[in-house]
Amino acid sequence: MRKSFVTLLAAFTLPTAVNASVPYVYLNAGTMGENESVNECVEIATREMKIAGFTKIIDSYIGENNKKEATIIADHSSRPATITYRCAEDMKVWAFGISAIDNDDAYNSYKDMSNAFGK
Repeated sequence: MRKSFVTLLAAFTLPTAVNASVPYVYLNAGTMGENESVNECVEIATREMKIAGFTKIIDSYIGENNKKEATIIADHSSRPATITYRCAEDMKVWAFGISAIDNDDAYNSYKDMSNAFGK
C-alpha cells in the first residue's frame, strides 16, 4: 500500500509585472509498496493521473542510466496545468509536482490528483 508522507504546497509570488512567468507549484510525495516495481508505480501513476484529468501525456520514459526510475509528464485535459510524476524503485519513493500560471488552476488540479490518490 502506498502512503503519502509529505504534502508540500508552494506558491511563488512576485510583483504583478512578473507574475505571468512564474508558476504556482504544488508537490506531493510518498513511499512505494515494499515489493512495488517501477513499472507498477508507472501503472498506478498513469491511472491516477487519468482519473484526475491529466490525459494529455507529453512524455514518459524510463531512466537512461537507471532502469529503476521513470518519469511521466502530462497536461490537464481542461485546465492549463502540467504534472510531472516520478517513480524511483531503488529509493522506494514516488513524487509529483503540478504547476500552472494561475493559482486556482494549479490548486484545483492538485485537489483532483489528491482525490484520485489510491483509486
